[in-house]
Amino acid sequence: MSTLAHNLRAPATLIRGNVELLLEALRERGQDTADLRPTVDALQRALQRMSVMVDDFYLVTRLEAGTLALTPAPVVLQTALPALLARAAPTLETARITLDVPADVPPVRADPNALDTILQHLLENAQKFSDSQTPIRITARRADGRVEIAVIDVGIGIAPEEQVELFTRFYRAGHTHRAEGTGLGLYIVKCLAEAQGGQVRVVSAPGTGSTFAFTLPAA
Repeated sequence: MSTLAHNLRAPATLIRGNVELLLEALRERGQDTADLRPTVDALQRALQRMSVMVDDFYLVTRLEAGTLALTPAPVVLQTALPALLARAAPTLETARITLDVPADVPPVRADPNALDTILQHLLENAQKFSDSQTPIRITARRADGRVEIAVIDVGIGIAPEEQVELFTRFYRAGHTHRAEGTGLGLYIVKCLAEAQGGQVRVVSAPGTGSTFAFTLPAA
């Protein structure tokens, strides 16, 4: 996977650089680039998807090799989660994401980047497998000396027989055959949660949506 990631990153970087050079050359010649915007936007979205896949490949190799260095620190969810949504606005439909984090929920002990990665994967899945008119909720609550964070959607849901395999590397549930991705997102979520002393679980049923929850130690 490390070799694959390296071999994908090189052409992606080349394409991105040449798209920017092409636009700049057109502007220097005084040509209006407005009609090219949809094409450029499509290229940039495709490159973003490729970048995510490459990052996932690199992350999995580091997780499995035990070389990923995490730096746990107290994270105040009441401020960290809104900041995450603000940063993720270009890729997430943040208008339909709501936060439910009571004031009495204590800080968690977590690596901020790892926490962002977990939530980004869960939110992208919730967005991908639910209608754009439906809400997505992020909740946090105390749970026996820990804090449980959940991402809840009202999407297509997951059959019980598929739930046991969801967190396996490269597993793709039957209903995801048309969806983009590597099949690594939930595997990464599980690995990162467990590396920080937490656990992950799913509650779902076809047609009713899904709840993906993970725990982290309270700080």
